[in-house]
Amino acid sequence: MLTEQFTDEQLCALAQAGDTAAANRLAARYISLIRARASAYKPVSGSFDREDLGQEGFIGLIGAINRYNPECGASFRTFAVLTIDRRITDAVRASLRKRQVPDSAKADCDAPSHDSPESTAIMRDTIARIEQELRTATSDIERRSLMLHLSGYSYSEAAEILGCSVKSVENALSRVRRKLNRFK
Repeated sequence: MLTEQFTDEQLCALAQAGDTAAANRLAARYISLIRARASAYKPVSGSFDREDLGQEGFIGLIGAINRYNPECGASFRTFAVLTIDRRITDAVRASLRKRQVPDSAKADCDAPSHDSPESTAIMRDTIARIEQELRTATSDIERRSLMLHLSGYSYSEAAEILGCSVKSVENALSRVRRKLNRFK
């Protein structure tokens, strides 16, 4: 199948259906954008390199392909650029945070955990119960707003991705917070 004639949205739908040629073509279309975005950051004394940022950008593109929903109103390109930029920015921030952690704090983080297997099992059970409650008690817009918020998107970015107003995202997250307060 010749994929050059398809739009990004059509290629994404094919890729989501398992067409690897469509996913490869979409990746080929975005390689220069990913390289440009990765090159925009200047490494600070070995904190990261552009190849690593390029890989993070590709991971962002894969995430965009997997999560894109045309019903949200944004074009695939808009969603992909936001996802790629977010992934690269997060990688840069994480790299810089690692450099700023004092050695004494690193030693504390490397210390073995004293959590018992019982408390770990209770925590996993609680998390599973909350996830199940969220799946059943929240609407689609609430779940998607929450996932974007937890991924670090601002309200305005989430609204753009979801194709709704910022107020709709704020209201959805407010409803989710009220529902989550049941677990306190």
